[in-house]
Amino acid sequence: MIRVRFRHTDRFTIVGNHLAQHPSLSAVAIGLGVYIQSLPEGADVTVKTLTNRFAEGEITIRRALDELVVEGYLARHRIPLGGGRFATRIVSYDKPGCASPVRRAAASVAASVEPSVVSVEVAPEGVPDPEPAGLPADILARLRTVDSRLPADPPPPSVTDGAAPLITCDGCERAFRSRDPEAVCADCRLM
Repeated sequence: MIRVRFRHTDRFTIVGNHLAQHPSLSAVAIGLGVYIQSLPEGADVTVKTLTNRFAEGEITIRRALDELVVEGYLARHRIPLGGGRFATRIVSYDKPGCASPVRRAAASVAASVEPSVVSVEVAPEGVPDPEPAGLPADILARLRTVDSRLPADPPPPSVTDGAAPLITCDGCERAFRSRDPEAVCADCRLM
């Protein structure tokens, strides 16, 4: 394979290889997962909408969505609308298991007040879990009663520890840390 690279500066989505090269997801599920991750928060991701967007039929779309739920890329929450009616809200995870239990609780509470897709920002492992951003005060108060790890006030802005800034490799467009703006990643240095 020969790859011709293009550096995107707008209208692009970063997708992890854990999804793009998933060993057990079907090609349709991987494609839908990537498509859903590229959508803005609040986008409609119903089976009907996806069936209208893609050539695959309703059964194929449903199976692919079910695969994404099983693998943890999507979560479905039933929201009572009253009168015996329910709506389904979808939470999309960029990486399965990336949300802490506090974040999962915040996402499910937020799902009741947000549109179809709820985006939850997650701190990397080893970084203290900050207060869920963008949630109304009454919901934060309810979450604090469930989990005392949430701070009473928002934490002060974190101070960087002098780590090198992230730069993009000119050879493969991967992000890596370096103080040299002309540096290339370790993989490209080996080539």
